[in-house]
Amino acid sequence: MDFKELLNKQIQSAKPYWKIPKVLLAIDPGETTGYSIFKDGELFRHGVIIWKIPSLGYEIFVNHLKEDFPNVVVCEDYRLYANKVNAQLGSQIPTIKIIGAIEMLCSTNKIPMIKQMASTAKQFCTREKLEEWGYWKKINPHARDSIRHATYFLLFCKNNYLGVGE
Repeated sequence: MDFKELLNKQIQSAKPYWKIPKVLLAIDPGETTGYSIFKDGELFRHGVIIWKIPSLGYEIFVNHLKEDFPNVVVCEDYRLYANKVNAQLGSQIPTIKIIGAIEMLCSTNKIPMIKQMASTAKQFCTREKLEEWGYWKKINPHARDSIRHATYFLLFCKNNYLGVGE
């Protein structure tokens, strides 16, 4: 079953107030930020934003907001766990700054932003499922992870975000 068929099946069993977002922008944040854009529940475009020059990354993200007009943004959340603290010593932890910039842009533009943990999307949206849905692509892994976040949101977050699809 491809993703659109699965999504339609989920929608039929959903509460009547759930609508697929017209445009969903999913983000896997980091110095290399993966993004995917789903229109009416189908993958429209994917790619990466490089934030090595923060103002350039910011400008590219703003352009996506202006060009694609997302109804909702789904972003991977970030947690610093005890076993990873040493790896971050001395780091400015750019992922947190990038998430903050995205939050600010979404807030300024009145676009709901939903956060999901990486493990949530990866545990369900496995390679096998992405292959079955036609979404396993030879692309940057961050762009692929953004597809995971989008598909997970579309399939399972329908009961918690009233009005997102309008």
